[in-house]
Amino acid sequence: MSIDLRTMPAGPELDMELAKAMGREIDHENWRRPMMVEDGDGIFPQPIPAYSTTWAGAGQVIEEMQRRGWDYILQSLDDGGHGVRFDKWNVTQNRFTATARAESDSAPHAITVAAILALRSEAEHGG
Repeated sequence: MSIDLRTMPAGPELDMELAKAMGREIDHENWRRPMMVEDGDGIFPQPIPAYSTTWAGAGQVIEEMQRRGWDYILQSLDDGGHGVRFDKWNVTQNRFTATARAESDSAPHAITVAAILALRSEAEHGG
């Protein structure tokens, strides 16, 4: 059964989906500190950031997506919600080769969902 990300609420489960889509190593046994991160001294567990519920977390998502070559647009919608689009530009083809969109009442939630959709699309169709 596939998870419908567009209806999944903001919170730890959605944050874990993004961590997986980013290729982070997840320790499912250790629910308090499930994400493994490497630094100069080795690999250690840390909590998954609150990507989908905080501006600080959403900022980390945007920075990571830009590092991976994705441009983004965040806009306020007429209904008071937020729309996000991530686009991947291919210089050789001189066009956008991938786009992922999401809308939500919360900007961090929309950013997280759009990022997961973009990363999954990239993994499925190549980067």
